[in-house]
Amino acid sequence: MSNCKNHQDQPSAYECLNCKNVYCEPCVSVRRITGDFTAYVCKDCGGKCEPLNVIADERKAKAARDKTIAERKAFEKKDESRRPMKTKRAFEPNFFLSLCGSIFFPLKGRGFFITLLAPGFFWGLDKFLPADNSLGLLAWVAVMTFFSIYLFRVVEQSLDGKNRLPGLPDLKYWLWMAKPSILVGLTFFICFAPGNIYFLLRQKLDFIFVFLLGTGLFLFPMFLIKIILSEKLSDINPWAVLRAIAKTFFPYFASCIFLGGLVGVFYYCNLEFFAGYRDLGLGLKSLLMVYIAFVQARVLGVFGRYYRNKLG
Repeated sequence: MSNCKNHQDQPSAYECLNCKNVYCEPCVSVRRITGDFTAYVCKDCGGKCEPLNVIADERKAKAARDKTIAERKAFEKKDESRRPMKTKRAFEPNFFLSLCGSIFFPLKGRGFFITLLAPGFFWGLDKFLPADNSLGLLAWVAVMTFFSIYLFRVVEQSLDGKNRLPGLPDLKYWLWMAKPSILVGLTFFICFAPGNIYFLLRQKLDFIFVFLLGTGLFLFPMFLIKIILSEKLSDINPWAVLRAIAKTFFPYFASCIFLGGLVGVFYYCNLEFFAGYRDLGLGLKSLLMVYIAFVQARVLGVFGRYYRNKLG
């Protein structure tokens, strides 16, 4: 504690809040304002004075408050750093918007060039290696196998959220496709064998045949989606497929209508526009076939992506 400004041999007892000097008791005027309130006035500047013990207590209390506030801010900052950052979610369309957007899927990025080049390959194969001989048949089987595997990859990539046509499958993908190919083959048998067996036995295109064939066409897309999702033999269980359809009936029914409509467009255009032209009609037919196949694969992938949790 320092001594009085005016009396160096006297200990200070007050501090002036105006001039910031310390004084002993004789250097401070004491004025009793009321019975409970006394004012201390500096004789040098006329400012208000406070006893040093009061000032010391106030400074300690202020220091304690400042420390508490600093500790709370530090804790809040540390706690804020632990929280995950809130990022603005990008707009994600619902299933039905994505279903309609599948029409433009083959034209995005390199898909535009793939959609244009693949029909040319089919056109050349149909023109120079028709399937009416053993060599042509072998070539068509090889090409259609490759094209089917590529469509399978399109469905798989769309299911994983990719929005463009993938690159060509490599050797590892071909080896990986061995098991799914067997499952797809069994799916074909389960879906379409009843109708074909009925036709072979009865030789009639009646209501029962149409019902069996339509049921197979209705179940087949769900079989494919479930095979891609888990690649298990249990996925070709018709009862599991029916349960999955029941859980997603309306969007699945809309998807099937969409897929069937694309097939109808293909056959209508082929009969009404392409059949009258030879080479040009064959090229346009191949172009529409490839385009519709890519759109259909995209529809299956989009459906699987949106309703993955209900298909297990």
